[in-house]
Amino acid sequence: MLTFIVINYARIVKKCRLSAVHYGAFEVLGNYNDVKEIPIEKRNAPIFDLTSFVDLFDWTMGIDRYLATGNASVIEKLTKKETKKINRSIKKRVTKAGKEADPAILFKDPKALNSLAGSMKNFNDVVLTCRGQDITKAVSVLKKDISEVVDGAASDKIKPLSPIIGILKERFDRFSHDNDKVNIIETAKWCLDNGMYQQGLTILQEGLISYLCNKFDIDVLKEGERNNIITYSYMIFKEYIDADCFKIDMKREKANQLFKLIYSMTEPRNDINHAGWRKGPARPSKFPDALRDNIKIAESLLYHDTFEDKENQERQMLLIFSHELTDRQKQEAKERLGITKFLALEDELLKIWTNIPPELDDLEEYLDGIMEWIDLKGRPGDYA
Repeated sequence: MLTFIVINYARIVKKCRLSAVHYGAFEVLGNYNDVKEIPIEKRNAPIFDLTSFVDLFDWTMGIDRYLATGNASVIEKLTKKETKKINRSIKKRVTKAGKEADPAILFKDPKALNSLAGSMKNFNDVVLTCRGQDITKAVSVLKKDISEVVDGAASDKIKPLSPIIGILKERFDRFSHDNDKVNIIETAKWCLDNGMYQQGLTILQEGLISYLCNKFDIDVLKEGERNNIITYSYMIFKEYIDADCFKIDMKREKANQLFKLIYSMTEPRNDINHAGWRKGPARPSKFPDALRDNIKIAESLLYHDTFEDKENQERQMLLIFSHELTDRQKQEAKERLGITKFLALEDELLKIWTNIPPELDDLEEYLDGIMEWIDLKGRPGDYA
């Protein structure tokens, strides 16, 4: 453990390059006094090549960094290094027929590995530069490349890498191969997770404008038409007009909320795009909150059709606390989240919630009744 810590310290602080890590298992020969009695030529301890463990650590950190920041530079470096090792191994097998590949090699297929690194970088470049039209294509290629590497890593000699790449696969399973609506929201979430608030606000707002352009059956690439959506959003936000006058294929209440959401994003987006050079600029902490709130509202409006008969259902809010919502809070829940019904805890459950014994180490059994109430009363798409 100390060796690995020192290795990474030296690589980062001293810019050292690691060639290999070997361990001589001297202890198999016995204790020190016994070994002194063994002739030197017979003191043959096995030597293990541990370099692959460092490689595995690097891949783990590389995937973690990508998921946390979107930065694919570590993966790119590791890919080049791994590809060289694979090519050297292939050359050895050509010159020495029948010789096994180097067991330290993590992957078998350099093409799949290079494709994965390239598609990871490409997706993040698309997000960083807000290339909205390219998001679904970039996601589709990345999902395909991840699957190929996951399948290959699972059959390779170092199988611990498979679940590491699997974490990457799990994150991108939330995206769609062909659904722009899903990918806009998931990309906004990616931006929120990775601190790219400017990109997130831009992609989400422009994606919602494109969504409405499609509802109006107009060209999403016509600047004038897109500007009209913003104008309509402003007028509906100010309640000068109602979305019902446009006769688009959306329920009136939902259309009004969507137009208002689009316009409400203009203020934080302009603030951050103008670098705060304006009167009353927002604090940096406001932007992640704004993006997070807007994503939640967009989900509630656009994801409704993923649930059976959602258009005909009430959207409930389950109130799991001991106080009353104010009229203002109820109004905000109706406008921002589309809530049509508020469900409070029943009297017996409320007594349980407000009288939790302080000496309990585990609340799971104590709260069983409340969990059952949530399962019984709640439906997909409800809020709590």
